[in-house]
Amino acid sequence: MPKSILEALYFGKLAPIYRSTENPQREEIEKNIETEKEYLKEKIPSEDMPHFENLEDLYSKNILEQQVDSFAYGFALGTLIMSEIKEIKEDILE
Repeated sequence: MPKSILEALYFGKLAPIYRSTENPQREEIEKNIETEKEYLKEKIPSEDMPHFENLEDLYSKNILEQQVDSFAYGFALGTLIMSEIKEIKEDILE
């Protein structure tokens, strides 16, 4: 068991991207998305299918970029909070 958060991060014990995010509401939405995609794939002419697949890839890339940005922003906020707490702690101990 890691002794600190930094040690856990270093050794890969903490990886927010791999945490379980089971959520029945989101799972239902994902199921509906898949159903709609399958419907559209059946209706779209085969010559237009590459455009649909490209659109799907663009949506996936956009979502990933948003997630990475959110993670970085959250990490930065956490670091700033810790910095402020350290300053307060130093003031209290003086």
